[in-house]
Amino acid sequence: NGSRRCRTIDLARTHAHTRAHQWSSKRYDRIAAPSATISFIWRSSRPSSNTLPFLLLMLMLVCASLRLCAALQPMAAIGAKCCALPHTFAPTQRHAVFQEQSNPRRTLPSLARSFSLMPLRLARQSWAPSATVRMQAADANALGQDLGEQFELYAGPLNEAPTILSAPPTPLGVRKARGEVHRDGDWHRSVHVWLGDEMGRLLLQRRSEHKDTHPGLWDVSCAGHISAGDGSLDTAQKELEEELGFAVGLAELEACFVGTFASTMRGITAKHGAFECNEYQDIYLFITPSASLDADKLVLGAGEVAGVQMIDATELISAWEREDAQFVPRSALYAHTLRAAVDKTAKAATS
Repeated sequence: NGSRRCRTIDLARTHAHTRAHQWSSKRYDRIAAPSATISFIWRSSRPSSNTLPFLLLMLMLVCASLRLCAALQPMAAIGAKCCALPHTFAPTQRHAVFQEQSNPRRTLPSLARSFSLMPLRLARQSWAPSATVRMQAADANALGQDLGEQFELYAGPLNEAPTILSAPPTPLGVRKARGEVHRDGDWHRSVHVWLGDEMGRLLLQRRSEHKDTHPGLWDVSCAGHISAGDGSLDTAQKELEEELGFAVGLAELEACFVGTFASTMRGITAKHGAFECNEYQDIYLFITPSASLDADKLVLGAGEVAGVQMIDATELISAWEREDAQFVPRSALYAHTLRAAVDKTAKAATS
């Protein structure tokens, strides 16, 4: 009995040692397994000489994306303002939209560059009307023009670039309404009459907000389309009287003729939509004493003229050159020809 009891005790002890060993082994495995897994992951994910350039490239892409997002925030604000408030555009914002939508054939890179330069263009708006500017309240019932007015159509110029015509444009024998002409981009005729004084200043007119092209911008002293059946001199004389209450004889106007320009402009307005204005512009420069151009003596046409302002010719051309958004844009050839005409008349007046 004693030996059997001792054998039973030895078996129990052996079984207990075996269970203790198994438990300690499992406990070691529970502790060692995560450590081994972490060690394996670290060894397998440790950057090698081949992965370092890839990580650097990814870091550079992330930094570039952050910089791009920061740079696009001002553009998004400008775009949201222009889209949300088309009827309250300031002249600077409206003209920026004109410039970007002036040519639908532009490529995506050129459009991207234009939008990237938009804050710079808006920052260039340095010209401001002087205290002598005369403005009149807008008439909500005025149309600014008759969209049904009939125009004679003409063949387009051979050269698409702005040019001075050496011969009158060729009529097509077709008449069309003003609204359809500006919608379809047909070639038609107009007059530009610049009024200047002996000091080298020119009279500016601010276009009415009701105009179907370039509303609210500063432009030539007096301008108008040549209706079907009318002539250039008759139209110039009539427009001067209607827009400014300024009377000039036909012989005097004929003597101050500068030339005929071929001009193309495209844009969009909040009231009338998109337009394409292809014009043959007859340019006149009439010099008169500054007293006759006093803003209080001029009778501004309701619905067509929002204000008038005298400006030095050099300052006006400088505004065109820097693409000041407060002015209707003009080509370099137009500006150069007008500057030469002003200098010629000034020299003739002093001699």
